[in-house]
Amino acid sequence: MGFLEEYAALDAPPKTPQQVILAQLGLLEEWTLQRPNELFSELRAKQPIFVTHGPVVVSLYKDVMEVAQLDDVFSVKPYAQAMMQVNGGPNFILGMDSSPELQHDQSVLRLAVRRDDMDIIRACGASATQSALGQVLPSGRLDLTEGFARHIPAQLIDHYFGVPGPDVPTLLKWTRAMFQAIFLNFNQDPQVAGVGAQAGVEFRQYVDELIAAHHQTPATGAPGTDTVLSRLIQMQATPQASFTDAEIRNNLIGCIAGVIDNISSAVIGALDVLLSNPEHLTGAIAAAQANDKNLLRQYILEALRFKPPAPLLVRFSLQEHVLARHTERETTIPANKLILAANSSAMMDETMLDSPQQWKLDRPEHEHLHFGWGLHQCLGKHIAETQLVEILQGLLLLKNIRRASGNDGTVKYEGPFLSGFTVEFDS
Repeated sequence: MGFLEEYAALDAPPKTPQQVILAQLGLLEEWTLQRPNELFSELRAKQPIFVTHGPVVVSLYKDVMEVAQLDDVFSVKPYAQAMMQVNGGPNFILGMDSSPELQHDQSVLRLAVRRDDMDIIRACGASATQSALGQVLPSGRLDLTEGFARHIPAQLIDHYFGVPGPDVPTLLKWTRAMFQAIFLNFNQDPQVAGVGAQAGVEFRQYVDELIAAHHQTPATGAPGTDTVLSRLIQMQATPQASFTDAEIRNNLIGCIAGVIDNISSAVIGALDVLLSNPEHLTGAIAAAQANDKNLLRQYILEALRFKPPAPLLVRFSLQEHVLARHTERETTIPANKLILAANSSAMMDETMLDSPQQWKLDRPEHEHLHFGWGLHQCLGKHIAETQLVEILQGLLLLKNIRRASGNDGTVKYEGPFLSGFTVEFDS
C-alpha cells in the first residue's frame, strides 16, 4: 500500500476529526523519517502540493525554492515557537524572520563562527575520528551510532564552541532532547516538547555557569582557549557588535542543538549509500586515499542527495499565497498554514535536475539543498561539511570496510533516531 492510500484509509469511523489529524501526521512523520524516497517519489508524481488537514507538503524543486525564498510570505515561526520554549523565552536566528534583529545576530555569530576556521574544524574532526577508530581497530567491527558518530561532533562542541557539557552523556542527552523538540515534533507531542524544554532549562543553567567562569578567570591567549564562547565574550568590548551574557547563552544553545544528531545522521546516511553502490564506494575510497578532500566532499554531498539527514524545511504561511502560479498544480495556500517544504524531494525532482537518480559529482551547488536555502541556510554548513569529510575519510581508509553480516549491517531506528548500524573491516 502506498502512502496516499494508507493516509486516506486513516480517515474513517469511528475516529474523531482530531484523532484523524493526529494519526495522519504520525504516518507522515513515520514515512518522512524512515521511507522518504518512497514517500516523495509518490507525492511528486501524484500530489506535488499535498494539502492535508494539517500541513501542506511541497515536493517539487521549483515549489520548494519558492517557499524557501519568499520570506515575507512563508515564515520560520514554527522554529521560533520551539526555540523559544527551549530557550525559555528568547528566539534564535533559525526562528527569526527578516528583521534588524536577525541581521544583527547573524552578523555577530559570523564574527565568532568564522569561515577561516576550517583548519581548526578539520583538525578537531580528524583527531576525534582517529582516536575513536584506534579503540576499535583490533576488533574489526564498529557500531557507528551512539559510540562513534555522535561522540565525534560532541568533541567539536567542546573544543571549538567551548561547551563540553558536564560530561559527554549529559551533553548528548540535552542536545537530543532539544533537537527532537525543535526539528522532529511534527504533531506537537506535549511530552516531546516538555522533555526538550527541561533539557533547555538544565543546559541554560550550565552555560550560564560557563560564561560566569570565563568572566571570573579570563584565559585570553592561553593554549586551547580560542573558542566561539571565548570570542563572543571578548567581543563584548564592542557593544554594537556583540551579545549580552544571556544572548551569548541563547545563541550558543541555538547553534549547538542541531549539530550532533544532524552530523551523525549524515555520516551514517552517506556511508550507507556508498556501501550500497560499490562503484562509487571505490571512487570515494580512492579520494580518501589521495587525501583529495574536495573530491571526497563531492562524493559525500552526492551520497546525501539519496539520504539527507534533514529532509524538510518547516515554514508557516503569513498570508494567502498562490503557489506554482500558472502551472497545472497551481494551489492557493491559505494564511496560517504549516508548510513542509521537502528539500530532500527537490533534490530528486526529475523535472528540474539532470538525471537525479544517477550519480553525478559535478552537480551545481543549487542542486544540493541539504542545508536549506535562502535567508535561513544553515549557519554551520561549512563546519558540517568539513566534519563529514574528516569522519568519513577516516572510515573509508579502514581496510576493506563493509557492512556487518545480517541485521547488524542494516540501518535501524528507534523512533526518529538511529539506533544501530555496524560495519566491519580487516584489522
